[in-house]
Formats: sequence, structure tokens, C-alpha cells
Amino acid sequence: MGMLSPILNGQTEQQVLPSELKEQTVITEPVTLRKGFLRAAFYGAYSFIDKIMDDSGNREYVLSSNGWARSWEYQFSLEYGITDRLQVYLWPGFVNKKFFYTNEYHFGATTETVYANQSAVGLADLTVGADYQILTETDSRPSLVAMVAVLLPTGKKNPRSYLT
Repeated sequence: MGMLSPILNGQTEQQVLPSELKEQTVITEPVTLRKGFLRAAFYGAYSFIDKIMDDSGNREYVLSSNGWARSWEYQFSLEYGITDRLQVYLWPGFVNKKFFYTNEYHFGATTETVYANQSAVGLADLTVGADYQILTETDSRPSLVAMVAVLLPTGKKNPRSYLT
């Protein structure tokens, strides 16, 4: 299974003195890290769903069932500037997800209960990539960066799940 995820980023650059290079922030840096610079970052996200809003603005259960899902996701980011125009990065992640769903279906005199439960805890897939700045920013044009990333399936192959 393949996946293509286009991402569009934009920012402006400013010229700085060499003494100011180490004082830059993510906002004032060029699109790719300068040679020899290393950036480490941490991202976290939490999501939970059990009810949604219907067309009238009332809260109701998802698919009129007893279902819910929650997810904690943590992403680490290590980026390193090989040259002023080429940077490489490594994004290991960790997930803690749980999904639960149960519903009853009535077919005449027969009732069938569907129950699903899935959880995944552990390392997520690993993203490895490189960004190359093709054009640097000038007063008349923005910078242009080519990005290549590979998602390595390092996470658990089959999360624990059962469906009855």
C-alpha cells in the first residue's frame, strides 16, 4: 500500500551576522538547517471521541452506537544540517491507542451484537527523510525545497484486536 502526502510549507528568511546564528529560532532560520546545526523537538497529541454533533447541533453517539476511541501520540524529531541546503531527519514515534465499539442489530426476531476492541501501545513507524533547498529566497521569490521521506514499518505489525 502506498501513500502520498503533499505538504506545503512557507516562511521568510533574513540575513544575520555569524554571531547571531545560534540565537535564531525556528521562525527566523532558513527552510533547511545550516551545516552542522542539530535540532531536537518533541510533539504530543491527544484525541478522544465518543459523541459527535448532528445536523441540529445535538450531541449523539458515533453511528448511534456505544463506541469511543482515544489516542495519545508522541513524536520525537531529530534534524541535522549536512550542508546549508541539505538536512536529514529522523522521526521516531510512540503511540497509545484504544478503540471500542459495540452495537446491536435487529433482524426480525433475531438480534446480533457486534463487539470490537483494538489497542496499540508501543513504538510507531519510523520516518526518515531529507530536505534539499533548490532555490534560496530572494526579494522576488520564495525558497523552494524538495522533500523525500520514507516511512519504515518499525511499529507493532498487528495491534491486539478482537471482533465478535
